[in-house]
Amino acid sequence: MQLRKISRVLMVLAFFIASCSEKPEPQTLSLDKAQVTFNASAADQLIQVTANCSWSLAVTEGSDWLSVTPLQGQGSGTLTLTAKANTGADRTAAIKIYSAEKEVRVTVIQKEQEILYWTVSQLRALYKGVNVTVTEKVVVKATVISNYLKSDNGGLNNYTSLKAMVVSDGVAGIQLYCAEDNTTFRQGDKVEIQLKDQSLSVYNNGPLQVNGIPLANITKTGTETLVAKEISAAGLLTGNYESMYVAIPSVQVADQDLNKSFVTESAHTSIAMVAKTKETFDIFSSRYSSFKDITVPSGSGVLKGIASVYNRRYQISIAMVSDWEGLTDERFYTEPTFALPSTEKEVPGEAGQFTVSLAANVTWTVASSDPDNFAVSPASGSGSAPVTVTYTQNPSLSGSRTADIVFSTTDTDVLQKTVTLHITQSPFEALVSDPVHAWMELPVVLEQEAFAYISHMTSVKGKSVRNYAFWYDSQNRLSHWVAYPLYREIMGSGSRTDSWNYNPKVPKRYQPVLFYSFGSSNYDRGHQLPSADRLY
Repeated sequence: MQLRKISRVLMVLAFFIASCSEKPEPQTLSLDKAQVTFNASAADQLIQVTANCSWSLAVTEGSDWLSVTPLQGQGSGTLTLTAKANTGADRTAAIKIYSAEKEVRVTVIQKEQEILYWTVSQLRALYKGVNVTVTEKVVVKATVISNYLKSDNGGLNNYTSLKAMVVSDGVAGIQLYCAEDNTTFRQGDKVEIQLKDQSLSVYNNGPLQVNGIPLANITKTGTETLVAKEISAAGLLTGNYESMYVAIPSVQVADQDLNKSFVTESAHTSIAMVAKTKETFDIFSSRYSSFKDITVPSGSGVLKGIASVYNRRYQISIAMVSDWEGLTDERFYTEPTFALPSTEKEVPGEAGQFTVSLAANVTWTVASSDPDNFAVSPASGSGSAPVTVTYTQNPSLSGSRTADIVFSTTDTDVLQKTVTLHITQSPFEALVSDPVHAWMELPVVLEQEAFAYISHMTSVKGKSVRNYAFWYDSQNRLSHWVAYPLYREIMGSGSRTDSWNYNPKVPKRYQPVLFYSFGSSNYDRGHQLPSADRLY
């Protein structure tokens, strides 16, 4: 019995001795990659974990754009790394995988977007009828074809906003509507345009445009000479040449717009054009255009300009003052034609001249009812050749005078052999100073040649009171000073108007043609007295 107990004890001791002599297995933890690289797009990548123990994971850097699953495990397994799209520069993240005894790390790099050089056609194709934003790092190379800069900066100023610019790569074009007025980029400048995060839109069925692009996104790389792409009038109306510099043959100003200037009544103006093949479109010019007072050409031929559209009406925007020089051929008609688009003409009292053209394709002669004061040249011609009417100053300060310019033809196929332009000349306006009063707000007024003191009165509560006065320089067409009273009865607050007219006391010939304030989007020039402070 005693021996049996001893044997059992010895067996237990032997077991413990054997157990104590065994060493535990060391932990292993490794990865098949020490670095992972993503491109700029959102994507997943895998890493293989080899381990004989439990482990955990942490994204120690870059967790705002990189996520990993699973965050812990037992033994070997697979990690899934998920990167968001990179919209900025190269970026780096770090991952730590660790157990009780081991730690391994992975560096994750995501590259910035690669620059995608697109054509203008590719950019336009992105628009599918609704506003769209360019999400990739797109750069377009093109050339500025418009000249919408202000006139005093060498531009034509013939668009409704100084923020607009049209570019083309020769195959397609697009309008840029910038975040600020363009004062830098000129016609013929080759540019690179960064378009990431910029939106494409269409305003009022007009041209496709990049809307609100900062000028800082546009870089000049060189210059080149513009060459117009010849298209037909029918081609213009397809819209396929929108925002391109084009040349359209066999067109002419429509009869109803002959003898007009490019801008009429100080308003944005559309001059109707017609093709020999009957298609119609417009020449559009803003009221600010440097060429606004030039009479539209009377002949037919080739018209150049930037193809555009507004409210589904196709237009040409003049790019250079030479764009209409090709309209010198005889007008085209299907039958003998002899007519005047307008039979009335008003001219100011001072001496001057103007041109008039017939809508005609026959020969004719012309004569004046008062050749001494309203001379015509030449005395004969054919078709729509312009006639210059030169008139003298009206000697009257109060009465108008008139004259008739009579066109005649002997063409047997024309029923009405004569057409008449009736001219009315206004009285001559003299620059006359008002009496000078000893009002507190007035500086000293001394008589000076080519200057005039002008004052205006108004009515307040039925009483005539002084409104404002100014010292006017007729040669420079501006006021050296404007003076006005301020007291409780006439002071107020409100919005001013930027819509102006001629001053009725100053002859128009001494006044600037300025019916609105001017300046950049940050400044507003032209006001000479604060009308919003003086309401009654």
